[in-house]
Amino acid sequence: PGLAANSFTVEPPNPAPGSNATLSAVFENLGDVTLGSVPVAFYDGDPQQGGVQIGSVQYVTGNPAGGATQQVAVAWTVPAGNSSHNLYVVVDPAAALSDRDRGNNTLFLT
Repeated sequence: PGLAANSFTVEPPNPAPGSNATLSAVFENLGDVTLGSVPVAFYDGDPQQGGVQIGSVQYVTGNPAGGATQQVAVAWTVPAGNSSHNLYVVVDPAAALSDRDRGNNTLFLT
């Protein structure tokens, strides 16, 4: 499993503090095997450095076959303050699934 390059978006772009936004990315099954439910999590900050999970874990459903794609999204209320945020999306955040290349499991935006 992985994430399509450049598919991580925030709508609306550059949301104001206190406003609501939607974070989304496109999951890709880059393997040959049909997968079961695949977890995807979004974070405010690097999850390897204590980033805070945004909303609940989302799941890619429908047993995606090899080559299948699916959009995943979560709602986010932008925290108060004028600092920028480093946002991350991670497929299989617990590294529980067999995966030949984890290098495509994470995308981030500032």
